[in-house]
Amino acid sequence: FFFSLSLITFPSHPPNFQENQPAAMCRPDSPRSTATPYLHRPDQGHENASLPLKTEPPLSFVSSALLTFCGLAFNLSLAHTIPMIFNSSSSKIFEYASFNYDDPSDGRRRRVYFDNTWMTFATDYALALEMALIIAYICRTSRRSPVRDGTVGLLAGYGVSVLVGGLAHQFVRSTEDMNSVAFRVAWIICVGPVVIQAGFIGAIGSAIHSTFPSDDTHFRVPLVPGWAWILYAGILTAHVAAGGFSMYRPAADIFLAGCTQFVPTVYITAVVMCRKWRPQTVTEADGSGVVGPVARAVYLISSYWLALMLPFYVVLTLHGGFTLGEVNLLLHINLAVAWGCQGLVLRRYCLQCPAAALLVKKTI
Repeated sequence: FFFSLSLITFPSHPPNFQENQPAAMCRPDSPRSTATPYLHRPDQGHENASLPLKTEPPLSFVSSALLTFCGLAFNLSLAHTIPMIFNSSSSKIFEYASFNYDDPSDGRRRRVYFDNTWMTFATDYALALEMALIIAYICRTSRRSPVRDGTVGLLAGYGVSVLVGGLAHQFVRSTEDMNSVAFRVAWIICVGPVVIQAGFIGAIGSAIHSTFPSDDTHFRVPLVPGWAWILYAGILTAHVAAGGFSMYRPAADIFLAGCTQFVPTVYITAVVMCRKWRPQTVTEADGSGVVGPVARAVYLISSYWLALMLPFYVVLTLHGGFTLGEVNLLLHINLAVAWGCQGLVLRRYCLQCPAAALLVKKTI
């Protein structure tokens, strides 16, 4: 919570509006143009009132490193608190296995659960197909930009995770298979993208922050550089490979890994909500440089909706009377809706990137 607050600083003075400045646009690739792009402010009372546009400068190396490690410490603590919250004396859904899947020798309690019914692996494959189609749609309809690159990476990670997970669910039939090297590699590839996607979420937030104007804001949010998110995702991936999230119920690994997306999601939320998103005039027919309020709300709701899948999983598994396959089917339907909404809304950001680039004077 305190890490999230540290990302946000409110301005100590109102924006410095410059009156009676001519509205001028310059293309980023025009080396002889020295005009500064301006944002028209119709609410200022003067027809020519305007505000010079720029983006947020990046944090220093030391500040970025400190925030990265604070975020890692918070998210790892959050993830490893989950077993203490949801386990009980009679049922332990989150029980560490470290890739060593064996039931107690006395046979009193079963603890290894891994579903191999069609309801699990077929819906995994359907999710992978959905991600592939959305990626193709984004690439065909929007120009390449840092926002689009991050979006494609995010959706591709989703697709790889469910594709490999589907293969494991279809072909792994026994605890002997689960204790093999092949399963360990497959499950690292399945769970690893979940923490890598945390880095992509943060990188998309940084890309939006560095692409869209940040002068006209409710509060200030620092720009976290891309290397910080790479470091963040890399350390978490090593934790997954070492068995840090490995549970006797392998599906539970995903929920612990998903907790690592909390800090990047808070960051992208702050980046989106700090802006006033006023309509802007652009010299090219690329759009207004603004993503509408409904689209912004859909992205944020779909992101935080994923957090509800953790208590849903526990309730459905212990008290719902559902089989593992039915539980996975319901969870995958939720993923299909949430990931689809994320991909389609992020495409809206990708479409507005060329317009935003025309309106921004880079200061970094």
